[in-house]
Amino acid sequence: GIRITGSADRISLAEWRDYFAARGEGGPRARPGEHASTLDRLTHVDVKLGRLQAFDRWFDHVDLHAARGDEGWDVRIGSDQVAGSIEVPGNGRSPVVLDLDYVKLQGAALPTGPLHALDPRDLYPLRLHSKRLWFNGKDFGELTLQTSRISGGMHVDKLQLKSKVMDAAVTGDWYTDDGGQASAFTATMPTIWSWWFW
Repeated sequence: GIRITGSADRISLAEWRDYFAARGEGGPRARPGEHASTLDRLTHVDVKLGRLQAFDRWFDHVDLHAARGDEGWDVRIGSDQVAGSIEVPGNGRSPVVLDLDYVKLQGAALPTGPLHALDPRDLYPLRLHSKRLWFNGKDFGELTLQTSRISGGMHVDKLQLKSKVMDAAVTGDWYTDDGGQASAFTATMPTIWSWWFW
């Protein structure tokens, strides 16, 4: 198998994806069924990065450890913006499990492209839990996100933010049909949420 170890000032997953695509191979975000011969032989990653570009945002001071097992990838990441463990299944059906110590987001770091650039039919189901979520310097407390696949898209089983001053929950669907993309969500947000946020 292939092992990647070392350090670098800057790495962009989008650039690596383009590199593999130019070689006719599946990149880091290849869909099931696409050829990914080089990545299929990758078994371990152990790197330290000054900056990592992934999922339309940058992560700073990254310490990344990943190993492929029989069931998929086990990942441990530390950075200024996110830290914790991630389990990525190899079958494309089981949920991606993220058990995070914290997530820190800034408004300028959020994806700026149109939402329809994503196809909900391609998204893995998720089981995400973060002990703390910060957004633009504000502490939103504990984050829980659970999703599952439905015909044509994704169902949000649970999206919850919970802290001493709020307990907000969202459920709903995001799907694609002949008319394009559509979504329907129901939110439960106590009055204290509005007072705290604004």
